Amino acid sequence: MDGAESKYNYDFQTMMFNAMRCTYDVMFNQNFSLPLIESSKPPILFACGIENLMLEDFKMKVKELICDADIAFTNYICSRKRNWYLAQITVNSSNDAIMLMANLRGLRFDDSDHGLKLFWPVEMQYSDRVHLNKKVETQMSQLQNRTDSCFYDKAIEDKKEQVYKYLDKEKCEPILTTIIISNIPTSMHQVELFHLVNQGGVVSNLKMIEANTARVTYIGQYEATVALLCLNKFKILNNESITLKFEDNCTTRHLMDEVNSIRSLGILEEEEEENYLGLLNFRDVRHIDRLTEPTKLQGSDEDSNATSSDLNERDFYIDHTRIEETAIEADPFLSNMNQSEEAAIEHEDEYNSNINPTSSSNNLSYNIRKEHEFPLKIIFLIQQINLKQKLKLAGVKTSFTYADSDRKNFGKLIIQMMSADEAYISDQLLQLWSCIDHCESLSERICQYFVRNSEFRDAINQKFQELNIDAGIYYVNQTVSVIATNHDNHSQAIKALKQAFNSSSTKLIIKDSYYSQNMDIFLSMIKEDIPNSSSLWLEVELDDKPWNYILTVTGPRPLVSNAIKISKEKECDYNIINISINNICILKSEYLRLYLKHDILAIEKKYNCHIEVETLEFYEEFTPELVKTIKIKCHQLNKVDIECQLHKVIKKIIIEKEDPISFYSRIGRFCHDRKNKRKLEDLQEKHQCLLVPTDYYGR
Repeated sequence: MDGAESKYNYDFQTMMFNAMRCTYDVMFNQNFSLPLIESSKPPILFACGIENLMLEDFKMKVKELICDADIAFTNYICSRKRNWYLAQITVNSSNDAIMLMANLRGLRFDDSDHGLKLFWPVEMQYSDRVHLNKKVETQMSQLQNRTDSCFYDKAIEDKKEQVYKYLDKEKCEPILTTIIISNIPTSMHQVELFHLVNQGGVVSNLKMIEANTARVTYIGQYEATVALLCLNKFKILNNESITLKFEDNCTTRHLMDEVNSIRSLGILEEEEEENYLGLLNFRDVRHIDRLTEPTKLQGSDEDSNATSSDLNERDFYIDHTRIEETAIEADPFLSNMNQSEEAAIEHEDEYNSNINPTSSSNNLSYNIRKEHEFPLKIIFLIQQINLKQKLKLAGVKTSFTYADSDRKNFGKLIIQMMSADEAYISDQLLQLWSCIDHCESLSERICQYFVRNSEFRDAINQKFQELNIDAGIYYVNQTVSVIATNHDNHSQAIKALKQAFNSSSTKLIIKDSYYSQNMDIFLSMIKEDIPNSSSLWLEVELDDKPWNYILTVTGPRPLVSNAIKISKEKECDYNIINISINNICILKSEYLRLYLKHDILAIEKKYNCHIEVETLEFYEEFTPELVKTIKIKCHQLNKVDIECQLHKVIKKIIIEKEDPISFYSRIGRFCHDRKNKRKLEDLQEKHQCLLVPTDYYGR
């Protein structure tokens, strides 16, 4: 049987199988869906493979086609696709979605290296996708739009060509076949994963069964086998490989023989560097020009023409709970030279395999290795602006490795490169020596805020990267500064920080001097009333006028405004009142003061109050009939609770009175002899009690 006849039989079998499956589904009402009809939920489609430099062009094109389309961008997490984005586009009707997909599928912008890939939502049933895709293809033929869409990775495509030569289709049946994929990065968008697995073959269904595990169903055994051979051990992140295996059942066991047979040929083994060697001499002049131009800020889809001057606090608003959960779903930024070598190697990203190389040589390698010493702030800037990625976009292949230097406050940058690129790379590095490094226009309090909040420093630096601002907040020796490649980027960064962060003060009038000696208590009371206070820096100080306190709040602008508003509303509640609990027996008050200090401290801490137990004066005689007072300074709202808690503690103290004993008895003489006073005190301390002898005949 020749190849053409084999392909015909396979396609015919697939067609018959799908027809039989639809008939079965109709009869038994299982998994069959009618052609998609309009629903109340707005239709969604996804555009993949959007290069960083093309974001504005893409938004303009979508708005040109559907003016009220809603667009949201997500960055690819794959180490080789750091400059790629996927866009979620929401429209009003299925007809709009079909028209949009027909116009965008395979679209290649002027400066783009590949055409766009379009997908329907992953959760959509396969039959619905097929139905909609037929309508899309009809419109595409009318538009004469037949451009190719981008594949996820060129190395996978090269493997597929080898697999096609050796995989026997005769041994594969056109039945749904499931692959289990493990070790998927938890931050990976489901559509990015769908883009990846579709390169192996047509996917019928994809479902996440755990945070890092997916169940992918292909339309046939042939497609599933190709996917397993080509995607297994694929590195999404630099040091993490995904693992693929067949779902264990009787229909796939024979396929492993085919897989093992092809693996034994050694055709799929390759060095990671070889996948990209053809790119070494490729350089696109338009990317080099863009490398030195001031970069635009990426606005939201509601404001597609936004620049740095249009930034407001919502662009930099950071959810502190997400920070605490290490909600920032991005690769960690290497902020200093003390990171491990593995972290430094994380910057050894390989080239985007979808750039078409001008050279087909497979034997190229780096022929120059240079070591440069830079101040740590420049090392920080090189990492912050992702210079390696910028060189990639310019067609320059390099290898960056970071190491410690013997010189104080310096670090080493080790570069491997081609001799033809040495002058260009040196020029780019030389420009960084004239970087702008200061934060004079930022208030001292905002600078100190970033010193105190490392989570916000890291989050803001990540935000600068997302907004293409070549700047960062640099921290060293309990100080921070804003460092940028040039004045324009520095001005953009400072302006953005000023718009996003604020330091504001308000005057609180508290008619009591108690807080002047207990500022920490006052501050803790204010913090309890303010949401997200852990994301703010609060200070309280005395004003020149009596009873006046100045509260200063520093942090994200919306949180600061809210904190000032709440503190003013609560101003009256912060006033302190004086209350007392009277007629407490001297035995109980002394026992409370001496042995129940921890109970008093617990109440003070819980209610931010001050409790003082009246002591025995030097002229007073210690007699059971003597009474004392407990004085309390507290918040008005806590008055009843504090009194209740103290009465509970006092009630636990027990007083026992022994029968009268003779003054001349042994015990009587021991208690009244001043020589035994120290022994009596030690006995009380040891047993946590009070022993008070009284004159029975006297009172």
